[in-house]
Amino acid sequence: MSIIVTRLTGGLGNQMFQYAAGYALSLRRDVPLELDITSYLEDSLRHFELDVFPELAGTTAGPHTHARIQRKAKGLSKLFTRSMVTPDIPIYRQPHFEFDPAVLDLQPPHTLYGYWQSEKYFADHESEVRQAFAFSAPSETENLAIARDILAQPMPISIHVRRGDYVTDPSASAVHGTCSIEYYRLAMRSMLTREPNAHFFAFSDDTVWTREH
Repeated sequence: MSIIVTRLTGGLGNQMFQYAAGYALSLRRDVPLELDITSYLEDSLRHFELDVFPELAGTTAGPHTHARIQRKAKGLSKLFTRSMVTPDIPIYRQPHFEFDPAVLDLQPPHTLYGYWQSEKYFADHESEVRQAFAFSAPSETENLAIARDILAQPMPISIHVRRGDYVTDPSASAVHGTCSIEYYRLAMRSMLTREPNAHFFAFSDDTVWTREH
């Protein structure tokens, strides 16, 4: 079976890196790309989000993924569900968080397990990846208003306030932690020394905490 499979986990940012690495590898080898989205069967916090990109190439769910979803819907055990994954596709696991050049030389079939957070995994197919991540024209009134407000500023700067499971999940908090309010204040002051006209826009999964601070 000549195919590249990339396993998606985490939120939209992680999914984009995972897709880009798998997509570039599939283009390099001229074989189909399949997305394994089965991690979201057991993830109550995250879900498949790449469908926000209408031009996204590849398959959102391959045959073995469909099989697992259908079998779980029929009430079969998770252990049996896992056994239905196609067994003849070797898995390549990300060995560390540094760039791993070995990925560029992988031959199909292979399934990628990892985060692949480096543009080096897809730099040779940058244009195709950018096209895959092209948005359709925004249609939501609120989003359009925010976009116009951002573009109206001479120097708009975004602040990303990540909390969510980094606060509520002890294991995630122990690994990642959260930034203090002083961290954000120092960062804003530093940016203002470089860009006096900076206008900050805060994006967060915890808007209540962000507004309070």
